[in-house]
Amino acid sequence: MRINYPNNSKFLQPCEEMIQMNHDALAAGLPVTVSLSSGGYPGTISVNIDENIKHSFYTSWNNPDPTRFPQRIKVAAWALFQNGFFGEYIISHESGNLTICKEIPSKKIEGLNMHHEDKYCGQGRTISKEPIGSQNSKNENIHHIQTDSEAILERLLKFNSTIKPAALVPALCEHAAQLIANDPFAFALAAVIDRGAKAEIIWTIPYYLKNEIGSLDPRFFSKKTAKEIETILFKLTHKPRYISDASRTIQELSIMVLQKYNGDTSKIWKNKNSEEIKAAFLSLHGVGPGITSMILLLLERFYGFHFNELNHKAMDLKPDVHIIRVMSRLGLISHYSADAALIAARKLNPVFPGAIDAPLWIIGRNWCFPNKPICSACPANDVCPQYKLSLNVNINKEEKGMFNLIVTCVGSKKNKGSSIRDAKEKLISNGVQNDVTSLFREWKEILERHIEEDNVSKAVDLYKGGMWNASLEAFDAIKDQKQLWIISCGYGFINSEESISGYHATFGRNKEDSLYDKNIFSAIPNLKVKRQWWNHLTTSGIIKTEKPRSIHELVNNSKPSDVVLIAAGADYYEAIYDDLNQIDVSKKLPKLAFVGIKKYNNGYVPAMPEKLIPFIQFYHDGNALRESLGCNKIQVQPRSALLLINHFMKTGELSYAFS
Repeated sequence: MRINYPNNSKFLQPCEEMIQMNHDALAAGLPVTVSLSSGGYPGTISVNIDENIKHSFYTSWNNPDPTRFPQRIKVAAWALFQNGFFGEYIISHESGNLTICKEIPSKKIEGLNMHHEDKYCGQGRTISKEPIGSQNSKNENIHHIQTDSEAILERLLKFNSTIKPAALVPALCEHAAQLIANDPFAFALAAVIDRGAKAEIIWTIPYYLKNEIGSLDPRFFSKKTAKEIETILFKLTHKPRYISDASRTIQELSIMVLQKYNGDTSKIWKNKNSEEIKAAFLSLHGVGPGITSMILLLLERFYGFHFNELNHKAMDLKPDVHIIRVMSRLGLISHYSADAALIAARKLNPVFPGAIDAPLWIIGRNWCFPNKPICSACPANDVCPQYKLSLNVNINKEEKGMFNLIVTCVGSKKNKGSSIRDAKEKLISNGVQNDVTSLFREWKEILERHIEEDNVSKAVDLYKGGMWNASLEAFDAIKDQKQLWIISCGYGFINSEESISGYHATFGRNKEDSLYDKNIFSAIPNLKVKRQWWNHLTTSGIIKTEKPRSIHELVNNSKPSDVVLIAAGADYYEAIYDDLNQIDVSKKLPKLAFVGIKKYNNGYVPAMPEKLIPFIQFYHDGNALRESLGCNKIQVQPRSALLLINHFMKTGELSYAFS
C-alpha cells in the first residue's frame, strides 16, 4: 500500500533534528528514538522510502483504510525522505516514543526490542561503549582502524590556528558582520538566541532588527513585551527558529543590560572571570551551558577578551550537531549526544576543552556533511578512521583524491540582477575615470544589497543555457569525489554550492555587460583592467566564505592525489593570468590540466605562464575541434573538459591529443 506524506506536522521538527543528530548511527543500522508527547496510535510498521517518489511511500501495512495509518509513523517516514534516507526502515511508536531503524535485508524482524540503543537492529550484536577505533571496540564495521587521539588533537589545534575569527560569526552580509564586531549588544543578542537556526541567519538577525526598528538599543526592547518583540521578529527577512523563546530571551537580556550593567553590554564580561560570565547569561530564559560555552569562546577568539589559564580548564565546547557528527566520525565518541561530546573534549584536551570547538565546527560546516562529505578536502582526513574506512585504505593502494572542475560563468541566468553597467554609470555620473578600485567598490555594494534582500540561490542553480548544461554534463561525468568551481566576472572564484544573487557581468569583449568600457578606462588597456578586477575579486571578494577565493589557493593546497581541471575561454584566461602565475610548481602539485587553449606556431593563445605550459591540453584547429566535439563555439571548453574527463575515468591519465 502507498501512503501519502503529510502536508505539515508539529512532529516533523523533532523527528528531523533527531535524524540529523544521529545520522551516522541510523545509517549504520542502529535504532534512533524520538521522544514525543503522549498519545497517538501504537504500532510497528515496515516502510520503503523511494527517493524518486516525492509524495508517498510504500508500506507493508495491510489495513484497507489508509486514513487509519498512524500519523506519527507517517511523519517519521516523511522526515527520512527529507533528510536523504531511502530504502526500507522499521518504524515503531508506543507511548510517545517513536523509534526508527534501518531494516536488515534478508532478515525477518520479529519481537525486536526497538528501545535498546546498544543493539544492531534485528541482529542482537552488542555495540561497545568504547570510542570507534579503540582496541576494545566490538563494532565489526570499523575493521579495527584505531583512533589516534593525540594525532587528532594535534591536527585540530593546528587547524584551529589557521581559522580567522570572522569565520566563527558568519553573517549573511558584511554590514551585519561589522555590526557584530562593533556592537557588544548585537553580539550578545545574536549569541543568546542561537538555537537550531543556521549560523549565518543568527549572526545577521541584529542587523535585520536594526533596519526594521531604526536602531539596536536595549532600552527599546526592555520597554516591549515578549509578544511585541515576537511581532517584530516575524517581520524579519530571516527569523530565529524558536521565535517565542527568542522574544523572551531578548527582552530579559535587554532588562539585564540596563538594570545590572547601566546599559553597557560589555560590562557583562569586562573584569569578570568565566564563571561570573556564565552565571550572567545562564540567568536568561533559554540560555544553557552550550550557549554560554560558545559565548566564552567567542569572547576570547572574536573579541580578543583573554581569560587566565585556570579558567581555560572550565571552558567547554558547544556540542551542536556539526561538532557531534565530526567527533563521531573521528572516533572520539561512540554515541551521538551532547554529554558524550563534552566528556570526550575534556578527556582529549583537559587544559582547554573549548580549543577544539572552532576546528570541529568549521570542519562540520565545510566538509564533514551529513550526506556526501568532502573527505579528501578535510584538514583532518588523515587522522579520521571513518575516512580510511570509506576508502578501504591500505598502504599499497593509492588514495583517490578530490576532482575539482573549474568552469566559467555564463550570460544566461535564471534570476535577474543588476548589470555592471549600473556601477559604471555611477562612476560616470561622479566624473570618475580610470579607476578599477572605485568600480569594484560600487559593484560590491550593489551585489551586497541584493544579498541582504535575500535575492540569492546556489550558483549551480543560477546559470542556464547550452553552455552551462555542457558544463554540468562534464561535471556529472566525474565518478569520484568532486567539486564544481566557477570563474565569475561578477563574484570571483566561487564554489558552485555558494549562494549568490543574479548579476550581469562578463570579461568578454564588446558586449552589453562587458567589464571593460573605453568611456571610463580611456587610459587603461583592457588586459590590465581585467587583471586588476580579478585581483580585487580574489582578495577582497564579494561573499564571505572559508573556501578558497583564488585558483592558486585551491591548487597550492590540494594533495597530489587530487585533480584540478580548468576549462575557460581566452577572455577569462587573460583575466586570471596573475592568479595562475601564483601556482607553486616547486611543490608536488595535484593532477593539473587546462583546456580551451590553442597552440599557435611556438606559442599559445591566450598566453599562459611559462611554468604551466606542461599542463596545457592544447588544440591546433578550432573548426576541426568543434567538428570533432559536435558542438557550437560557446560549448567548446566544457565539451573539451567532458572528453578529457571521460578519458581520465577510463585510463587515469589527464592528457588528451585534441584536434
